[in-house]
Amino acid sequence: MRHKKYSDTPLQVRLHNYQEVKLNEMINDEDYCLENNIYSKSDVIRDRVNSVIKEFEQYKFNKSISS
Repeated sequence: MRHKKYSDTPLQVRLHNYQEVKLNEMINDEDYCLENNIYSKSDVIRDRVNSVIKEFEQYKFNKSISS
C-alpha cells in the first residue's frame, strides 16, 4: 500500500490582496522558483507551515526542559 502524502481535507486559505498579488508575481518568476524548488503556490504555503511547526516544536522542547 502506498503512503498518502496529503490530507483528505484541503485547507482553504484566504489571502490578503497584497499576498495574492505577490504570490502570483513570485510564481511567475521562473528563475526564482527553480532556484528555490517552488513548483506551485501550495509549495510556498506548505513550506511556511513547516517552518512554523518547527518553531512550535522547538518552543515546546525548550519549555519542557526549563520546567
